Amino acid sequence: MKYLYNSKDINSVNLANVINIFVSNNYLMLSLTDGREMRFLYGATDALNKLHARIMQFIGAEDAKVFDCYQFVESL
Repeated sequence: MKYLYNSKDINSVNLANVINIFVSNNYLMLSLTDGREMRFLYGATDALNKLHARIMQFIGAEDAKVFDCYQFVESL
């Protein structure tokens, strides 16, 4: 299992429950299998677009299990 983690809000989500990941109104949004949309992380649009690209790489990596989205955005 792979998880997206937001260390600022101490929030995580299992990627098995995510249908879509997108950026909208300065939020990284997650569409979930139960029909909800979750505002996962707030930030500048350009930083969130870079985060989105990095999440796509994370999904393709076989060895990684947890990705801290907040830490990535803070490192930009």
